[in-house]
Amino acid sequence: MPYSGLLLSDTIKELVPYMKGVPYVLHSPIESLETIEIESILATRGSIPAVQRDGARLVLIHRFYLPIFNYIPSLTEHKRRAADILLFGTFLDFEMVDGTAQPTFGSGISKIFPNAGVICFTIDHLLENPQHIRHILAYVVCPNRKCRPDL
Repeated sequence: MPYSGLLLSDTIKELVPYMKGVPYVLHSPIESLETIEIESILATRGSIPAVQRDGARLVLIHRFYLPIFNYIPSLTEHKRRAADILLFGTFLDFEMVDGTAQPTFGSGISKIFPNAGVICFTIDHLLENPQHIRHILAYVVCPNRKCRPDL
């Protein structure tokens, strides 16, 4: 199916790679034209729907779901696995122009939660609370490369 052009943007080439077999999870209304378009874009780039959610390296969320963002299934697990999480779709927003609110319409794809799986602590925090590092390592660190094949 050809693109309708709703989601075409400069960032699509860098955010949605041409990598055959990249598993993805899509959170989007089935009836949406944008859903059909993003599935077409993903198919032309060789991406495939993930068989299991925890195998997805690419997670796409429609902007329509922003009000219920905290209820998206497995979102925290996707962030912990450092999957690329993209927000896509059209939006109508407002911006201030010369002291008045003006409507702004846009579309496209943007990356959200960059480096979400990375946990950072200051040295001061770790010196004051050394027990935290043990719990973090027990939860996050994997003993072999099967957990992160990209390493």
